[in-house]
Amino acid sequence: MKYPGNIKPLHGGINAAPFIGVLFLMVPMLLFHTFFVFKPGVEVNLSLPVSDQKTGVTDPSLSVAVDADGVMYFNNRQVLPLVFSRTVEEAEEGTPLADWVINRVEELDSNLVIRLVEQGRVLLNSKPAETETQLKAGLWQKGVKYTKPEQTHKTNPYCSGSPVTDGRVVVANYASAGVAAYDLDGEELWHRDLGPQEHVWGNGTSPVLFGDICILYHGPGSNSTLYGLDKLSGRTLWKRKIEEKDDAKRVDGFRGRNGGINGAFTTPIVVEANGRHEVILSGANILWAFNPEDGGDLWKCSGLNPLVYTSPVYDGNVVLSMGGYFGASIAVKPGGKGDVTAKRVWHDPRSKKNRLGTAVIRNGYAFFANMSGFAECVDMKTGKVVFEERLPSTANNAASWASPILVGDRVYVTNQSGDTNVFRAGPKFELLATNSVGEYSNSTLAASDGAIFLRTHKSLWCIAE
Repeated sequence: MKYPGNIKPLHGGINAAPFIGVLFLMVPMLLFHTFFVFKPGVEVNLSLPVSDQKTGVTDPSLSVAVDADGVMYFNNRQVLPLVFSRTVEEAEEGTPLADWVINRVEELDSNLVIRLVEQGRVLLNSKPAETETQLKAGLWQKGVKYTKPEQTHKTNPYCSGSPVTDGRVVVANYASAGVAAYDLDGEELWHRDLGPQEHVWGNGTSPVLFGDICILYHGPGSNSTLYGLDKLSGRTLWKRKIEEKDDAKRVDGFRGRNGGINGAFTTPIVVEANGRHEVILSGANILWAFNPEDGGDLWKCSGLNPLVYTSPVYDGNVVLSMGGYFGASIAVKPGGKGDVTAKRVWHDPRSKKNRLGTAVIRNGYAFFANMSGFAECVDMKTGKVVFEERLPSTANNAASWASPILVGDRVYVTNQSGDTNVFRAGPKFELLATNSVGEYSNSTLAASDGAIFLRTHKSLWCIAE
């Protein structure tokens, strides 16, 4: 392969530098939960003119790193591509930087990527690489064993939740198999058995780190509990039992069926309001707020339906929570005390479309894609749907189960055909691009340092300019 500039395959060790970012992908296995770390294998030192308009910087030189499969990583501030495409065989010498097309990283569908870039160099967790073989084999592999059957839905694999890291520890939720923490060398710090997590549709919650506290919703199901664990030891600091029960008056998709599915698949968030921190959880029927330090009650707001998929979101003024399966949505200001149901900003008892992905918010508007594949914009002040527009699909499945990400004034969201649609984050719908990798996906994109990571059911992709 020909490379523009000074790009050379890496055949030896590479320099160490501070940890920059980690993106994790867990393996869907029933009896053995595991994950891996993979690192790039090419060191690059490029000094090419780059447009100010494209990079947002005035420095005419920009250092990048490219891995052995041709995936390019930018060292600069986050600049995401508007359009990307599929595999190319080689890059001709002299090709402009902006015209590079990113190659697919083969055989990473059961791997976890750790991407470390500092001053244009690819780094291995602040330590030099030992051999080129190590670059291909991965950093480490750890997991926990679980020998009992665990119920789930056929559309919900056992790796729906994502691990979390703060650059010091990695915490992964294995549902009935417990929760475990590792250091960045892969050594297990602790493992806790929180009891069975039993629900007909499985699990899907992720841990959250707040200072030295790991906050985890161990649910849905009869054992649903919100935990505050010590990040370094796994010791229980506090726990709150969260009741999940049916509502005979529910008007969601189970209306009139004499009972339906209950439970919350939500990940909590931590916000700051009124000079204090609050951990907010979208539970079945109720939006809860607790003190993250001790788990004490702060406030609650009724109005959700008994089945919740999405996580709450906060725009600095109002918290938005949306129920699942044509469920209710509520908006409320945090910082209150006791039952604040009467102080809701607005309440929509039933949505017209089924909503699974968590929204993003910009300038007073919430944006997401519903499960039917329509982009929706909701006014945060009133709850009114400002627009609902069908997003393109290159295959026969326009359904979207992913949450969008927000980059500047652009919303990126992926559908089950493997299309990532990009539209403007504003009250007037404007489709900017449709990009396809042609592989089934229910995953939410992750972005770091100008690169997009996409997990499909077949592969792990890295896409960058």
